[in-house]
Amino acid sequence: MRKPTLLNDNQQRLLADLLREQFEDESDVNARRFRAEHSEHLSTLDEMVQIGWIEERDRHYLVTLIGVAELAPDNEEADAIIQLCNSVFDRLREEYLREPEQGFLVENLEGVLGIPLEQIHLVLPFLRQASLFRSYTTDLTSEGANVVLAEELILHKSFDEITAARLQRVASRVDSASPRGLAQDGGVFRTPLESYTRIKQIGQGGSGLVISARNEDGNEVAIKYLDPEFKRRSQYKRFRNEIRFGQRVTHPNVLRILDVGVVEVDQQPTLFYVMPLYPMTLRTALQRSIAPTKIMEIFDRILEGVEAAHAEGVWHRDLKPENILLNEDMSEVRVADFGIAHFSEEEIYSAAETRAADRLANFRYAAPEQRDRRLAKDQRADIFALGLILNEMFTGEVPQGTGYRKISADFPDLGYLDDAVAKMIRQRADQRPSSISEVREVLRKEGSPAESRTTFPSSTVFFSRRFSEAFPGVRGIQVFDDPSVALQRLSILLRDPLTENGKTPFWWWRSGDMPIEHFTVASDNMILLDGQELIVDWIAALNPQSYYQQFVYIQTRPAQPSGLYDYSYVENCINESGFAREEFAIYEGNAISRAEYDDGATVVDGTPVRFSYPPDLRVRYLSSYNLLIAPQSSPINNTQFDRTRDQLLNQILHEEADLEDLASAVLKLPKRDPNI
Repeated sequence: MRKPTLLNDNQQRLLADLLREQFEDESDVNARRFRAEHSEHLSTLDEMVQIGWIEERDRHYLVTLIGVAELAPDNEEADAIIQLCNSVFDRLREEYLREPEQGFLVENLEGVLGIPLEQIHLVLPFLRQASLFRSYTTDLTSEGANVVLAEELILHKSFDEITAARLQRVASRVDSASPRGLAQDGGVFRTPLESYTRIKQIGQGGSGLVISARNEDGNEVAIKYLDPEFKRRSQYKRFRNEIRFGQRVTHPNVLRILDVGVVEVDQQPTLFYVMPLYPMTLRTALQRSIAPTKIMEIFDRILEGVEAAHAEGVWHRDLKPENILLNEDMSEVRVADFGIAHFSEEEIYSAAETRAADRLANFRYAAPEQRDRRLAKDQRADIFALGLILNEMFTGEVPQGTGYRKISADFPDLGYLDDAVAKMIRQRADQRPSSISEVREVLRKEGSPAESRTTFPSSTVFFSRRFSEAFPGVRGIQVFDDPSVALQRLSILLRDPLTENGKTPFWWWRSGDMPIEHFTVASDNMILLDGQELIVDWIAALNPQSYYQQFVYIQTRPAQPSGLYDYSYVENCINESGFAREEFAIYEGNAISRAEYDDGATVVDGTPVRFSYPPDLRVRYLSSYNLLIAPQSSPINNTQFDRTRDQLLNQILHEEADLEDLASAVLKLPKRDPNI
């Protein structure tokens, strides 16, 4: 095994740290925790996932086979894994030659291989990645897990041969990701005012490349430069036009150009320009999920940026989520790639003329007239793309033909947007809105904003709006362990109105499920949730992936008993259900038993008295307790999940599981009908 040549020192350290945790725990590593511990290297981790050295699965990190092979033999853990894989390969190869159709229960491999089962579990993911199994159980550590051997065992003579072939493929990917003519690290870009040191490549198109770099003050920026072979073509002129446009237009929704210079690439001078570095594009934001309340705000800023370009007589003609840049909280939106984007039209023509459908798929935001040399192109090509983007932001689907998923399918109260999209993506350019101001007029004309309507939207949309207000900026999991802050956030989430026209979009879930109709902050740390007395210890907001998967976790502390009952049952309840509670009622300031409540009377000063008004029924928890708050049509509303849900909640109470386990389980649940 050769010494690593593809990983730089920083990548080696990160991969070694990850493998050490994986080796010690004999399991995948929680990705959020690992990223938090290495917060200064988040972009490097993302790059390592993209290249393939790290696999991200169910919010966990796993060093891949090629990552382990790159670390070995200089890393003790990696070398041990590769040697063990070699031994297992040799033994399984013998078994395949003897019986090609053979399958094994994982638990029986210990006897077949003569290796302890815990070591087998350690290497099984790498054997799976090496395609040694023709079929296998998804969870190879589960009871009854099995594998069926694959022909890969005889296509190669050794496990080292498999890893060498895979490393070669990775090497070609890494090489192709390197800018032409520049060193992998340390390339310097100079202008009369500043010098910039290359960090890494972050983007590549047919004509240009984008890298991240550091200026003399240590601040990170982005640099775009043109492949020098285009210097002899009209594209180079367009690249200069893009620079001039970015220097001239200072609109807050158009990408700013900070500096311009010339750099040598392949011994040829080529232009480059410097711009602010943004952490994500609209594409990555859509993959992470955008709250429905935020979508129209972002789209309006996109319209502003495009309109500013149109006012200068510039049509973008390659609008797509990849060309829209955002900061971390999505409060800043910049439209990018003016001018250089025009290059793609020649490729569109070629793809259309040769009927290469797979190539045309790369230009799915292009208007019909952009696929025909004979047709004129103007600002209405941008409006076509904007209609596609608007639909995708809500549904995740780019309209193709007439059978696409419409916004009303996921957001019934926003159905008016479907008509606006339909007008913007008409096949004939002269039938679309002719300007951004007309687009805005269409949006206003087709329907009023959902916020001004008196009826509730679907429960998931309504919940997501409140969730975004109560927990702005939360992505993934965020814990609030200060009870006063927790109550403040819950008060925003569960403020009135909670019901309207018989609809109850908020529900709580724990050993059953009930709609939430009333919420009150009763004291500094106690809330009343439809009669449940909850002494809040801490809460967590969970925004796993999509708006409809959001939910809130609440954990409470034990309350003092009312004194009305014999509490010998408490320990048994905790053992059987995970928690213990009591039911009672409040009448004229006094606690009365549930039996009295049911009988409609109580004893006052030794005399039975019928209630003159309904007592206030209460549930008090005598142990630690937890519950979930989610929309009625959340995936959590699934009877097949009830048992798993309660088991996980009990395990979290007893610190046998964590919120990541709960979030992972919710992510696997199917989406429910949003109209429920």
